[in-house]
Parts: sequence; C-alpha cells; structure tokens
Amino acid sequence: KAKMSTMAWTESMNPDDHCQSIASKILEIAARRTSSKELQACCFHSLPALFRSLPSGSQAGSVLYSEAIEEWATKKTPIDARLLDELIKNNPTMAQSILVEPLLKAVPTAYSSFIKSECFRMISSLYNPNLNKAATDQEKATLDTMLNNRDTFVESAVIPTLQDEEMQKAKRLKEVLRCIEDVASFSSPHEALNRPISDKSVEALKVALKEVGEKTESEVAKCQCEALMSKLDNQQQNPQQHTTKSKQGKKKKKKNKKRR
Repeated sequence: KAKMSTMAWTESMNPDDHCQSIASKILEIAARRTSSKELQACCFHSLPALFRSLPSGSQAGSVLYSEAIEEWATKKTPIDARLLDELIKNNPTMAQSILVEPLLKAVPTAYSSFIKSECFRMISSLYNPNLNKAATDQEKATLDTMLNNRDTFVESAVIPTLQDEEMQKAKRLKEVLRCIEDVASFSSPHEALNRPISDKSVEALKVALKEVGEKTESEVAKCQCEALMSKLDNQQQNPQQHTTKSKQGKKKKKKNKKRR
C-alpha cells in the first residue's frame, strides 16, 4: 500500500490498467478459501489506498467493486461485506460514487435475507450527509446522482423487499426501515442540489409501510412503520423544510462555535 501511494509512474505505463491488474490480483487472493480472515482484511484495506493514488480513482475502481458486489450477493463466496465497509470507511466519497447503484441492483437478486439486509445496511451508511462536503464538482455530481437514485431505491429495492415474507421478520425489517429513513431524509450540503423525494415514491413507500405494519407481529416494527409514514407525510407537506435542513444545520454549528 505504501509503495503504491508514492509510486512515480513511467510514461510507458498506464496507471489505471496497472492498478486494476494489481487490484484484481489482490481480490483473487482474498477470494481464496484458504485465505485467513487477517489476510482478507489486509487485502480489503489495501484496495481503497490503491485507487486513491490514481487521478481517476473512482472510475478505475467502479468495475472491480461492481463485479465484486454482484458475486457477493448472488453466490456463496469468501468475499464478504468487509470489502465494501473498508471503502466506505477509508474513501467515503469514492464509495458513494461507485457503490450505491450496484448495491441497489444487488438487493432483488441477493440469495439470502441476510445479504439483502447487509445491502440495506451499507446503503444506509452511504446516505450519510456527513460523508460528502460537496467541496468539488465531482463530489457535487456524486450527491446529485444519489438524490436521483432515491426513486430507484424505492421501486427496485424497497417495494420488492417489503413484499418478501422473510424480510418482514423483525430482525431483517429493522435494517430496511432504518435505511428507508436515511435515504428519504437525505440532503446535500450544497443547497442548490436539494429537492424532496418524488411524490410517487413517497406514496409507494407509505402504501408498502402500511401493509407491513399491519402484517408484522413486532410491535416495535409496527411503531417504526407508523413513525416513518408520519415523517413521509410531513416531508410531502413541507418540502421546503426538508430541502433547507442542511442549511439550518450549518447555521447552528456556526452559532455554537461563536458561543465557545
């Protein structure tokens, strides 16, 4: 990792191709059934640093991570969620730009309820407004894409999941409901990008949540569904309040700093 991050590239070498080749070999090592948990952790940790050393880091890492997510979600493989957690932890803006769409695609095809639950857990982690400060054009573009993906999230990921009896169990439903709240309330620190989630998606969510709330045997889950429906109603009736939330948060932080 240290060598890659300080490497001086020769003119005859294509850094993107070379790094992708190395990254593929690292992932192959991690995917061996004989690899220990410690070796896997080292492999997963080295990949974000490898792609961060490239100017086109997000683009270079996109294919590798997309293929890894598809394999992890649809097959029993030694590769696990630590691969993605490491990227979210060590390079969050890159993770936001390349992981959201593959994870959304993985939800309906995941081979188990646990993997589906893990997809929602990581999507929730990515829809954290504190990960991206919108300091560059690339970061703003990433946030814009994430805001656009909320409708796909509802249609392709949430609705089929809430109709799945296995995912209606309390231990699985908890992660899904938390993710819905995080995605629906997500806003950008760059005010010009913000807009509320579409009315069509809100209405579809409310219908699905009502059905799940009526079916579930968990009183906690039932209360969570009702609370979410109430928040969605409020967001729908007061869209301006939602889109100015991040701006108000900044003002509060500035006031607190002045008081100190």
